[in-house]
Amino acid sequence: LGRIVSALPTQVTGGTEYNRSVAATWFVSEAELSGAARCVLRLSCFLAPTPITQDLFLREPDTFREALVLCGHRGEESLDELCEEALVQLDSYSLVDLAATEFSCHRLLATVQRERLPDAERTTWLSFVLRIVATATKVDPYDVRSWAVLAPMQSHVLELVDHADRLGIANPTVLLM
Repeated sequence: LGRIVSALPTQVTGGTEYNRSVAATWFVSEAELSGAARCVLRLSCFLAPTPITQDLFLREPDTFREALVLCGHRGEESLDELCEEALVQLDSYSLVDLAATEFSCHRLLATVQRERLPDAERTTWLSFVLRIVATATKVDPYDVRSWAVLAPMQSHVLELVDHADRLGIANPTVLLM
């Protein structure tokens, strides 16, 4: 983390004379997030900076709920509502760009999120995302009707495989290949 923070400018003096570090702003914003929003942000940080369908994490509800618990969420609310509220909160802090059916997380923010995690936690969170994406892409690639599901996931699969390769996670990565 120190490597990332030291690479960021300590002061930004643009036309608005805004003098706060980007990292400090993110950290303050993150401290205000609900457990569900922190969970969605952590899961998103392993995906590509391309649009992510808003329902992606809901496609593997048991894994999503397990990740929510790890972020301190103990409620029994609807996962749909939790995910929607989390995305709205993340968008309100400009931590994701939210559109009608999808969202994206900036590459630099994703890198900071990943690098802040200790290795064991990074492996845990990556495993969650691998399971979610493996379920989301469990379609017949030879059936032309499934291409609409697979095409938007391609950049995310490539990003996940790269992260998994660096951390030595083979399963369920092989399911994505």
